[in-house]
Amino acid sequence: MVDLEILIGSIIECFFVIGTGLSFLGIYLEFKTLLKSALINGLILFFIRIFYVTNKIPLGSHTFIILLFIILYLNLFLKVSLLKSVIAISISLVLVLLGEAIFIPILNNFLQNIYKVFGLAIMAFFISHCFLIAAFFINYRNKKTIINLDK
Repeated sequence: MVDLEILIGSIIECFFVIGTGLSFLGIYLEFKTLLKSALINGLILFFIRIFYVTNKIPLGSHTFIILLFIILYLNLFLKVSLLKSVIAISISLVLVLLGEAIFIPILNNFLQNIYKVFGLAIMAFFISHCFLIAAFFINYRNKKTIINLDK
């Protein structure tokens, strides 16, 4: 069950990281393309996390490895320029770090038991990624370019 929850969380996280970052640059992917991108990168993220846990490597550097994979995916498969890919993912990273910096200390008492009840880890994800998720829905609703690199 833990692996399933980590997999689901990884796919959801990639969905919002890719969609939010690109939306700041005025790039709005179709739902099907965004979902496909999230599935591919979510699977990569899942296997990276499992590798880290299995080999007892402290989590942290896995963030930069997955961000590199997402940047390369955006550039090679979705044909987003390398600069835009880096900026988009950097924006998402800042939003994730902001949310985690605020909410992880609050949720810390629950983190020891988070995988004992299915769904708690996903709920914690939504709470700690609230800024990323809010930015996604606001940007997709308003469809305004916040950072215009084309001028």
